Amino acid sequence: MTVRHPSFRSAASALLLGLAALAFALPTSMQASWFRREPPRPGRTTMESSSVVVPAQIVGDYIIVTAKWDRRGPYNFLIDTGASVTLVTPSLAQRYGTIVKQADGTRSQVSVKSSEGETTVLDAVSIKRIDLGDVRFDNVPALIYDCNAISVHLGIRVDGILGFPLFREVLLTLDYPRHRVILTSPGSAAALQPGTPVPFNNEQRTPIIPLKIADQTFFALIDSGSNSTLRLNPVGLTLKYAQAPRLGAIVSSLT
Repeated sequence: MTVRHPSFRSAASALLLGLAALAFALPTSMQASWFRREPPRPGRTTMESSSVVVPAQIVGDYIIVTAKWDRRGPYNFLIDTGASVTLVTPSLAQRYGTIVKQADGTRSQVSVKSSEGETTVLDAVSIKRIDLGDVRFDNVPALIYDCNAISVHLGIRVDGILGFPLFREVLLTLDYPRHRVILTSPGSAAALQPGTPVPFNNEQRTPIIPLKIADQTFFALIDSGSNSTLRLNPVGLTLKYAQAPRLGAIVSSLT
């Protein structure tokens, strides 16, 4: 993975590593060419308390939270730190969203590229609100995406995929062993949790960290939307394998 500027800096949003191993690189992770240079962020993030615990489900190695903020719902969201955008289904966009339009009145559309290199064009929308427990995100920039294939794959209805920029104003902890997500105000005492902090590069609006194999350093994407432990691109690395790589397909699911 190529990083244009190798200098690392912390952002307001961080991942607490040490509670569980996070996965890397996912077919459903998406990078978007946004219509503005600034990373998409919620218009406002408000918290009822300094630390909010949201119960989660672990489905096929993915972490899913359920939200309900009005008479409708509940809604299931997959948290994908490898995604630089938030995606919502057409039905959720119709219910809570406002289509983003350009100056000439046409819909704003964004080119989205998956980690497998496939590109598609999606409509931009602003979601009025998304609540996770007692944390409320207002005016969330998102793209409209049909999550039906993901829902069928996981066996649970997925109403949206929450990208990493949504959590810019909070400390995000993914606690896999306890099946929960913790959202904490960065400046509070509750943010001082045990663990090992790892600085990350946020220029791509996703967390990219340095890793080492022997004396060689490379860069990896921390991707909670992946069902793989590690996908390694050996280009540029001189590696001594305990067992050499072999060509062949990997079966990730059986239907």
